[in-house]
Formats: sequence, structure tokens, C-alpha cells
Amino acid sequence: MIKFEEAISALKLLAIPTASALLLKSEIKKSPEEMLSKILAPYDVSLIGRDNALALLEQRCDLQLDDADVGLRIQSPF
Repeated sequence: MIKFEEAISALKLLAIPTASALLLKSEIKKSPEEMLSKILAPYDVSLIGRDNALALLEQRCDLQLDDADVGLRIQSPF
């Protein structure tokens, strides 16, 4: 039963919208292992380990951005 639940968790992780997945991937990379369960809890994918979560997110073709490509651009309204 554990393998089935892990597979469902993996599918849920892969189904997260692109913007959320980008932020989640960054957060997982920056956070220690102890924080992983809190980070993944809102997505109901707590059965996935840190390395597995990062590996799954790396496989998503819509997240293939270098760190230099991801940034916040603020434009002045003036």
C-alpha cells in the first residue's frame, strides 16, 4: 500500500501548477530536510523525500529554467 501512496503523491507533485512548482522547487532546495514535511503539507505529498521531490520537479519540462532565468521584475508605472 505504501508504494501506491508514494505513486499518488508523485502524481500530485507533478500536477502542481507551473508557478507554484517553481517556487516549491526553490523552497525545497533552500530548506533543510527537517522543514520538508511543512513545505509539502499544503500539496498533500508528504510521503515523498527531499531528493525524490527535487528529482520529480527536475523532470518537468515546464520547469527547465536556469536560476538566472528566474527573477522578479518590477516595472515603475511612470
